[in-house]
Amino acid sequence: MNTRFLVIVLSLALLLSSCSASHQRSPERCISGKVIFTKYLDSNNIYLLDLESGEQSILYGDPDATGIGWVRWSPDGNSVGFPKYFEENADIYVLSLKDMEIRQITNTPDIEMSPAWSPDGNQILTTSVLGDYAQLLKVNADGSGAEQITHENTNFSHASWSPDGKQIIYISDKGLIGELWIMNSDGSELQLLSNEVFGWMPKWSPDGKYILFVSQSLSYQTRIVIYDVENRTFNLLIPGDTGSPNEIGYSYSAPMWSADGSCVMFIKGEGESGILYVMDFSSRQSVEILDMGMINSIDWFSE
Repeated sequence: MNTRFLVIVLSLALLLSSCSASHQRSPERCISGKVIFTKYLDSNNIYLLDLESGEQSILYGDPDATGIGWVRWSPDGNSVGFPKYFEENADIYVLSLKDMEIRQITNTPDIEMSPAWSPDGNQILTTSVLGDYAQLLKVNADGSGAEQITHENTNFSHASWSPDGKQIIYISDKGLIGELWIMNSDGSELQLLSNEVFGWMPKWSPDGKYILFVSQSLSYQTRIVIYDVENRTFNLLIPGDTGSPNEIGYSYSAPMWSADGSCVMFIKGEGESGILYVMDFSSRQSVEILDMGMINSIDWFSE
C-alpha cells in the first residue's frame, strides 16, 4: 500500500476517533428525559419539565394541602411518589402517570416525608417523624406491609437505596449533625461512613461504585462530594463557592444520576435563582440548562 495513502487513512481514523470521544464527553448529550419539581412559592403543585423541548406544565396539584414535599420518580418512570402536608400530619402518595390516579400509601397521625423507591419499584422508604425522633419506615408500593426499620434515639433522614436493594445510605445526627451512615435494607448492621462532613441528599450511582452527596463545610462552603465505595475515599465533584462565615455564596444541591451513571444533574443556587446543570461524569464538563427559580424538591428521570 502507498505509504502516503496509509498516513492519510490513519490520520482520518485518529480524527474520527477524537471527534467521537469528544462527543461522548460533551455534557449536551446528557440533556434528555424529564424532571419533576416543586417550588417554594407554589408548594401545592408538582411541575413537569421536558428537557428536550423545554416545555413546563403542572403535573399535579392539591389546593387543600398545605404543601407537597420531596417528589420522586419510580424506577420505571410511570409513577411519582411524594408527601402531602396538612395542618397536623403528612402522608405519602403515589401518582400513576398511566391513568393520573392518585393513591394514599401511608395513613398515620405522624409526618411521613422523603420517599425513596426501591430499585425494583416494589417498596418505598420514608422518613417518619415519630415522637421526638425521625425514623425510617418501609412500605410496599401498594400501601401494604408498613414496617419501621429503625428504633434508635436519633434522627434518620435523606435515605437512599443501593442499586442492588441490599443497603440503604442515610443521614444521622447520632454523633455530629449530618453524618453519613449505611445499613442493610432490613435496618440491621448500622455503619458510620463519615463523621467529618455535614452531608445530605446522598445518591448511589447506578453501578454502585460511587455515592454523591451535598456537604457544607465549617467555612460555609456548600459543595457536591463524591465517595468512592471501593477505595473509601472522598473527593469534590463540584468544589462550591468559598464563602465567609457571614456570607454564603453559591449553594450546590440535589445531585442526581442519569440511569446509566454517565451524567450528573445538579442545582446551583444563588438568591432566588436555582440554575439547573448537567455534567458529563467522565470529563467533569457541565452545561447550564435553565434557571428553575427557587425550588423545594426535584428529581430526574433520564430516558
